[in-house]
Amino acid sequence: MKKKNTESIKAKSKWRFSVGDYFIQTILIIISVLLAFILNEYRENLREDQVRDMALQEVKIEIESNLETLERWLPYHETLHKRIGETISNGDFQNNLLSDEHTDFSSLFDQGIFRELLSQNAWLFIQQNGIKLEYEQSSALNFTYLLQEEYFLRSIEKLANLFFQRETLNPDLLHETLVLMHRLSGEIIGQEQTLIMQYKSTLDVIQN
Repeated sequence: MKKKNTESIKAKSKWRFSVGDYFIQTILIIISVLLAFILNEYRENLREDQVRDMALQEVKIEIESNLETLERWLPYHETLHKRIGETISNGDFQNNLLSDEHTDFSSLFDQGIFRELLSQNAWLFIQQNGIKLEYEQSSALNFTYLLQEEYFLRSIEKLANLFFQRETLNPDLLHETLVLMHRLSGEIIGQEQTLIMQYKSTLDVIQN
């Protein structure tokens, strides 16, 4: 009888040990899984931070380059606008701008209209890859590139397209053409000045 009690106690102890051991192993597995998840999330967050920092650095370089481009061209556009206005005021534009019975604007646009490019590749990279930015950074960049693409470059395009219109080459419509060129060149200057200020403001936002 005593022997049976001893064996029963041993069996119960062994069972309790097995349950306890199983419980501990389960806890260890859960902890291991949680640690792996936390580590993976940390690495992913670290990678996202690195990609975001790299993208912001590239967009900073892009905006600085675009800013330098506009600052180079603004004085020329101001001179161009003044030159067109003086040509209209003088009233002798037909003798100065007519060549072989067609209009020749090369004396006015001696450097063309705008011979450089404003890039938006860094901003497109951020958008296409869904890189998350702070709200203030995202808002500033979105507004900056909207001004660049939809307003300034659109005005440049309107002035450039004017040279491909049949009416522009008509000597009888020269005065009207010059008035339109004067208005568009003034529009370009205003948008350049606005965009230059916006570039500088956005650089302050993404660098802070």
